[in-house]
Amino acid sequence: MGGTRTAGGHSAIEWLLDPAPTVGDAAAPDTATGERLDHGPTSAEAPRPWRRQHLPAAPERSPWLAHWRRGWHRAGRRTQVVIVVVGLVAGTIAIWYADRTPALHPTLAGVRVEAPASVLATADRQLRGYALGRSGSVSPQSRCYFDRTGTPARSDVANTLYCGPALFYDGSASAAYLQFPLAAARHGDRVTLTPAPTPVDPVPAALPAEAVLERTDHAQPPSGADGLTPPVPPPAARDLFVAVDGSDVPGVQIASPRAIMGGLGLTLTLEAVGPIDHFGHNSTERSAPAGQRLIAFEIVMSDGEQASRVDAPDIAVGVRIDGAAVRALPHAVLPFAPYGQWFIVAVPAVTRGVNLVFGDEGITQSVSLLTGEPSPGNIEVLQRTDRVDSIINAFDSSAVIDDHGQRRRVAVTIEKDPAYLEYFGPQGQHPPPDHAYVQVALCYRIAGAAECPPLSTSDMLLTPTGGRPIRGRNVGTGSLPYDVFEVPASYSTGNLTLASTVTIAPGVTMSGLTSVSVPILFEPQ
Repeated sequence: MGGTRTAGGHSAIEWLLDPAPTVGDAAAPDTATGERLDHGPTSAEAPRPWRRQHLPAAPERSPWLAHWRRGWHRAGRRTQVVIVVVGLVAGTIAIWYADRTPALHPTLAGVRVEAPASVLATADRQLRGYALGRSGSVSPQSRCYFDRTGTPARSDVANTLYCGPALFYDGSASAAYLQFPLAAARHGDRVTLTPAPTPVDPVPAALPAEAVLERTDHAQPPSGADGLTPPVPPPAARDLFVAVDGSDVPGVQIASPRAIMGGLGLTLTLEAVGPIDHFGHNSTERSAPAGQRLIAFEIVMSDGEQASRVDAPDIAVGVRIDGAAVRALPHAVLPFAPYGQWFIVAVPAVTRGVNLVFGDEGITQSVSLLTGEPSPGNIEVLQRTDRVDSIINAFDSSAVIDDHGQRRRVAVTIEKDPAYLEYFGPQGQHPPPDHAYVQVALCYRIAGAAECPPLSTSDMLLTPTGGRPIRGRNVGTGSLPYDVFEVPASYSTGNLTLASTVTIAPGVTMSGLTSVSVPILFEPQ
């Protein structure tokens, strides 16, 4: 053994790597003459008849081949072994990869697909047409792929194609592939596949980890989104003002809880407002016009203090920009949307003021669409939601009845109905914007009587907590009285007391009820 080599002791690799002549070969050159001489076998090495049998010397017809052979002969044994091993490994990998490449003739449920390359070419065109039609973006490497499933036939593909990369507004490079369904029609032993012009879902998604994408031309998907970035939507029309669906509006901040404009026939609440970069979906998505910005807002319309006047002709709603004329809402105010209506308005990039304006009964109010806050001079009390004191209570006392000079003491119960914090009277009368009316109804029930006659508001005093007493008065007419207490719009709590003597009928008075104190509360319940 000892590292020597006998005539019959060559390994398989040595057999492959050792065709060149050695010192003992018949074709070894003579060092003196430069000619090839046949010295026969040497004493150190037996003849090698297999060389003559299997690898006969052939005339070298190509200088390149002669150069390659001389280089191979000069390479060491170790180098030759490495080259052969690398070649074997590379060949194995090539066979394995070729085994995984897409079949030139894919099948659907075991039935051979007719002209698969034509199916992919059609889908490629439809992908680009669909993306461009939605103002999306595709790359030169955007194309469609079969998804190999391997069941029941190894060459089977799914009935949808994965196509991409393609990006649209608000898209992400990590989700850039669409699925296009394939319509199948079988003809004998073949099936014809027709790709749909639109995808299953218009929103691209990431490729599933289990997807095996293949094409008949062996093209592979590019890395990621192939450098694509989401496109910018085309600009909207200049000075746009439109009503839109809420699903077309991206996230917008909730407006101030005081952004309520109450009127006689209608109450207008600004629910949400804020700047947006774009709106809409798919082919309808738009960005701000050049030199302008977009503002989105949602309003909810509900009954005013007198719902019977909801169709009054003097009700008007619109938007005023920088003090210009009011632009009416591009949507019928009535009937109003109970769940809110969204609007988009384009305004100059630099503007001093943008206001939602509401007019009713000759009173104009507004809310800023830049801050979401009500403007000064709005009806303050109608910005509140706690305008009903729904507590019904009764207070027992005693009183002296003077009936044309005849006096008697009786047991009396003072009963209170719900009180209301209002702004408009029945004839449209109202206090200043920073005041309100409190309407209260008290009655007295003498022990044993069924009736509970009302007490006149003019015989009552309302004392706000921490404030001075306010006497009730009639702000209506003689024929249509409207007895109220005029209070600050911020009124919250107070107590109602009776005058020392009140007239309950002509020539009949009642006194001694000064101990009765009735609370009037307007607080969130």
